[in-house]
Amino acid sequence: MELYEESPVQKIAPGTPTKIECAESTITTKNVMLTNNVHIKELDYLKNSVFPLIACASLSCPLTEKEQAAMGGAPQWGITGCATVRRTPSNRIMVRHGSYYTSDFRLSGRQRRDLLKSHRKGLLDRFPMLDELEFEHTWSGVFCMTRDWASHFGRLEPGVFAALGYCGVGLPRGTISGKLLAEYAMGSESDLLDDVQALSGPKPLPPKIFLDLGIRARLAQYRWKTRTEW
Repeated sequence: MELYEESPVQKIAPGTPTKIECAESTITTKNVMLTNNVHIKELDYLKNSVFPLIACASLSCPLTEKEQAAMGGAPQWGITGCATVRRTPSNRIMVRHGSYYTSDFRLSGRQRRDLLKSHRKGLLDRFPMLDELEFEHTWSGVFCMTRDWASHFGRLEPGVFAALGYCGVGLPRGTISGKLLAEYAMGSESDLLDDVQALSGPKPLPPKIFLDLGIRARLAQYRWKTRTEW
């Protein structure tokens, strides 16, 4: 097995064999498995099926002995819902809350400031004894969404296979889908493969102007409905 890193794929030419055109060379292979989630659109696949959302989180400085005593409770815990809050093994508070839609995968300076403000307010609403605790890191990450929360699994073209669109739960769904995709490309059969293929097929997206308006409206509605949870 050979591993190639820092070799951006510019184009995939399906056929026998399939050709993967990179910036500095071309790789030929029998099968290609695409597991690059929303970035698959850059290769001209599934452009009307997936779109990016950005999830955001913050991590606090380590709790002081005074703050640990004021909080009490278990030294490690986590709870998730519309937001996720964890007390980590390193004695920090981690908060995950807030989703944004931007077509260029970036947050503006204003969005980042509003995000940090929201995280701090939510933390103090629940733990007012941590009024001196500061967040040390705030970050965001892109995940791949579909219109109806259905993933895509299967063959796109001869020699080109894809599994993606996990809508924020990529760890469990992506792990098993990657294993099954390799089995599918090799021609295997199983009940699990039958199930994942039956569930595959996200609904097509509307034109971009309506998509942008619709996503932002749904996000605003969701924030309003869950405003008391964080």
